[in-house]
Amino acid sequence: MKATLGDKITRVEMSTRLVDSPATLVQSEYGVSPNMQKYLRAQAVVEADDKGEFANIFNQAVLEVNPKHPIVLQLKALCDDPGKKTSEEALEMVEIVFSTAALAAGYVLDNSARYAQLITKMMARSATGSSA
Repeated sequence: MKATLGDKITRVEMSTRLVDSPATLVQSEYGVSPNMQKYLRAQAVVEADDKGEFANIFNQAVLEVNPKHPIVLQLKALCDDPGKKTSEEALEMVEIVFSTAALAAGYVLDNSARYAQLITKMMARSATGSSA
């Protein structure tokens, strides 16, 4: 997951506190809350700063994953299969899990159109029963 998400997160951890969700995004010890990030981004726009000195604080989140959730178990099964580890389906599922956790935690997605496209594709797979 970390390799797929790159610098969007600092690390991935298994969670013992999640029950219903496949994942959540939490700030690391010195991270900035989603609301503060929105404020800083707005301030940077006003000052035409393009995030300037605050650029590195936006990637301090830790992705906590529920190892017992069916979605995470399905993702693990995909990744345990050497032929499917880097399949498009597995990579998309990681992106969906991350984006859903980000939205639930109050973050703004960088590309909401991409998220909508992935959700629609996932629903079409489910409706047709295929993995295409």
